[in-house]
Amino acid sequence: MDEKLKNYVCEKCGGELKDMGKGRFLCPYCKTEFFKEVSLPEELVFNLYTAGFARKNNRFEEALEMYDTIIREYPDCFDAYWGATLSDYGIQYEKDYDGKMVPTVHRFSETPISTNYYFINAVKRCKLKHERKRIEKSAAEIEKIRAQIKKTVGTQKPYDIFLCYKETPIGGQGFYTPEFKWAHNLYMDLTDLGYKVFFAKECLTTAAGDYEAHIFPALRSAKLMLILTSSVEHVESVWVKNEWSRFIRFAAENPDAGKRFKVIYSGFKPETLPRALCKEQALDHDDNDWFGDLKRVIEDTFLDKQKLQEERKKKEVEEQTSLFARMLAEERKRWESEEAARRKEEVAEREKREAERDKRDEEERKRREEEDRRRREEDDRRRREDEERRKRDEDGGRYQNSTVSYANTYSSGAYSEPSSYAELQLHDGVYKGATLNGIPHGKGKMFYSDGDVYDGQFAGGLPNGKGKFIFSSGAEYLGDVVDGDQHGQGKMWFKNGDVYEGSWNYDKMHGKGEYYWEKNDDVYTGDFVNGHRTGYGKLETYSDDKEGYFERNKFMGKTYGSSANRKYVSVHTSEGFYTGYAINGVPYGEGKIKFTNGDTYEGPFIAGQPNGNGKFVFNNGTVYTGGVVDGNQHGYGVMTYAGGGSYEGIWKDDKLHGKGTYRYKNGDVYTGDWFYGARTGYGKYTYANGRVEEGYFKDGKLIRRK
Repeated sequence: MDEKLKNYVCEKCGGELKDMGKGRFLCPYCKTEFFKEVSLPEELVFNLYTAGFARKNNRFEEALEMYDTIIREYPDCFDAYWGATLSDYGIQYEKDYDGKMVPTVHRFSETPISTNYYFINAVKRCKLKHERKRIEKSAAEIEKIRAQIKKTVGTQKPYDIFLCYKETPIGGQGFYTPEFKWAHNLYMDLTDLGYKVFFAKECLTTAAGDYEAHIFPALRSAKLMLILTSSVEHVESVWVKNEWSRFIRFAAENPDAGKRFKVIYSGFKPETLPRALCKEQALDHDDNDWFGDLKRVIEDTFLDKQKLQEERKKKEVEEQTSLFARMLAEERKRWESEEAARRKEEVAEREKREAERDKRDEEERKRREEEDRRRREEDDRRRREDEERRKRDEDGGRYQNSTVSYANTYSSGAYSEPSSYAELQLHDGVYKGATLNGIPHGKGKMFYSDGDVYDGQFAGGLPNGKGKFIFSSGAEYLGDVVDGDQHGQGKMWFKNGDVYEGSWNYDKMHGKGEYYWEKNDDVYTGDFVNGHRTGYGKLETYSDDKEGYFERNKFMGKTYGSSANRKYVSVHTSEGFYTGYAINGVPYGEGKIKFTNGDTYEGPFIAGQPNGNGKFVFNNGTVYTGGVVDGNQHGYGVMTYAGGGSYEGIWKDDKLHGKGTYRYKNGDVYTGDWFYGARTGYGKYTYANGRVEEGYFKDGKLIRRK
């Protein structure tokens, strides 16, 4: 192996790593893969190796001190932070049944590894992506073990005194050390005095190898540690030092806890003890009065244990009582807050409805005033016309009434640009506005013989586009119109004060919409089919709200399956394979059908046919989402074509008919009127290069610019 790589060793098993090139290393013993920087200073690599050797020999406190020294000199050294992380949690790797190296935790911490100071800096300073992923994965494994230990830690009872000693001699000479016998006797004596004593031989009997879960809470809870040793080597041994060093650290972290330790020694000078243990005067086990001195230390540490226990119980009762009172107060406060919020919402909702009602009343008043004004103007206009006609008759002129037949003129006749303003007497009323080839086309106004009035766009002799109907019944409609019918998106003010706003299909409410009842302020928002509340929707009333599926204005429940005679089926029909709700075997409700030609439809069914707002996926990849009537694209919808391009707008019997926008595959965009699938009427065509054509179209061609 390359001499400069000799100190690069596996952190799990300690084996020398094999250089695989490009910073990648492989441990040939445990097959762990590493990514290392080989340009580190030789001194730094050696120090990392020394600290890692101490950790693998369970000298975690010593290893942590070494890593801290390295970090002070090399603050950006990722390996030092990661090694310190492993040492802080006392990580050792052992082989499982499959031969895989898995971590074990020998220094439990209440701190999750994700918030550990060393780990955060290790991730932050790791420059190699693969190595960062490896340590994050290892950290996750360690955290899982730490969390399992924490569950056990939480179930352990507190201790008063912790006996720290080495059980067997170094080198295995003899069966037990002298301090083990001292510990056994102390355990018996102190237990008889009523103290809770942690003695490993007794307390770890049922630990099943999970020692850390028992040792950690004992170190945390014990107020006094007795360190028993017959030699300096014993007190410096790995696991003994691990216990007393952690106890001293816990005491320093929580000085108010009153934790203290006392060394009981024999056979050497106490001055040779580690510096950290020289802060307290040691007790010589060979002194005849050592146990009396120890009892005084214990009494001084615990004072009146019974009194302390009584005070502890009293404090626990007070804390529980205070906690219950706080919980009760918080619950009462929460309830009062929720009740106040609910009442506030009710008041706000009531005020909102009243404001909306006042607004609608005001709008209705203005509308009626406007209607009266228009009717007065219309009466005046007709009187003037009658007077002018009478005068022309007297002068010998005669106004020629004409009955114009224009059923097919728009679709098959020659197209010329709209003429100037004209006035026509038609078989169903009087028209004033723009004309084309002698028929209404463009912006105009129609006064029907039955008293209805239409003001808006005309095409092919009929109302087509955006417009407004004022019916003789007192109702008004504002929105999309196709061939003289309310079709598309529009709003209707009914004579009785009710209002509907949403999608229309040839004079019927069809699709998504909202209906408001003037009489009781009820509101329905959802699906309509052929003028009825059918499909999914929400009915809001003053006393109750209903949300779910409706059928011909009747609430059927939150699901289609709530109707007694409706069942969920999967059957073959003459058109394809159907899955969904059905009545007497006929598709009715939400469902999905795959047609024999490969097309699919998903959405509402009525009387066996797709009806409502649904989705078609055609076998060539084209997708349609929107209004459907008896299986046809009808109403407002969006079509995304498989070959590219899309259309969004009004449909009629599977044809683009009405207002809509077509986005072509090459980037061109047309927005305007459509007539049975062709660009016909007023529109705007924007080419991909930015050129714009705007005006009147016929069968897809611009015949007159704006």
